[in-house]
Amino acid sequence: MEINVWGARGSYICPQRSYSYYGGNTTCLEMISSGGNTLILDAGSGIIPLGREIIKSNKIIKDFHILLTHTHIDHLQGFPFFMPIYLQETKIHIHCGRWDVSAVSQTFERLFATQYSPIKTMKNLQAEIQFHEMDEFEIYNIMDFQVIPVRTQHTTDTYAYKITDEDGSTFGFITDHEIDNPDINNQIIKEFYGCNLVFHDGQLDKSEYSWQKGWGHSTVEKAIENGLRMNTPHLGIFHHSPDHQDAVIDSIRNDILASYNKDMKISFIREGDKFILPI
Repeated sequence: MEINVWGARGSYICPQRSYSYYGGNTTCLEMISSGGNTLILDAGSGIIPLGREIIKSNKIIKDFHILLTHTHIDHLQGFPFFMPIYLQETKIHIHCGRWDVSAVSQTFERLFATQYSPIKTMKNLQAEIQFHEMDEFEIYNIMDFQVIPVRTQHTTDTYAYKITDEDGSTFGFITDHEIDNPDINNQIIKEFYGCNLVFHDGQLDKSEYSWQKGWGHSTVEKAIENGLRMNTPHLGIFHHSPDHQDAVIDSIRNDILASYNKDMKISFIREGDKFILPI
């Protein structure tokens, strides 16, 4: 399994040079199975350069599969600019956890409304857009990937995903999760236990959490505690705050690692990172 990071930022895009090391694009990952198939996680602004790269490469993909964690704007704002939606004879499959699927499709439809877009409606797109609901804890086969949705603690219905490649490698994607409800968090620990690699929401530091409690995000320290409980060999801190320029993330990273003495590897995820599993 190959994982390419096209966006690691949370909340909103940060285009300034002071964000360039960790990247300013919002959430988007490209996963390539051992069989060569592509699964996209979330449609933040990072999906825009991903789409352009796919077109540039002349790679022929007729069916695109996007795994959506939730419908907050930083996780779908890139979709209207994802170039494959303007290609004929193309299908875009959007897989999401159990919501009212009509409400999800209506949210996407609003992205193209006249007030926001010259496209006016998704019906004017060249590609066919399909929405697929998934029940929590059920196993779904999407191409070569096995996917299990698990609900997180966030301010709207949001799902983490355990993804297993046919080669047996496992990846956990846990974004937008506030570690405050023991029942929800213990279930996440159970489902993601032993994953080869886990990306975990670590948007806040302790001082920020004191006034952002209830906003649905984790501190870096709590994300690390979760990683250790999951017994993952590699934890990626993800969904960086737009208030955290490169220097701030470096400072948090240095402070954490200065007193850290566990076996689990900790990475602060950067746009442009590539991971090959199993590690």
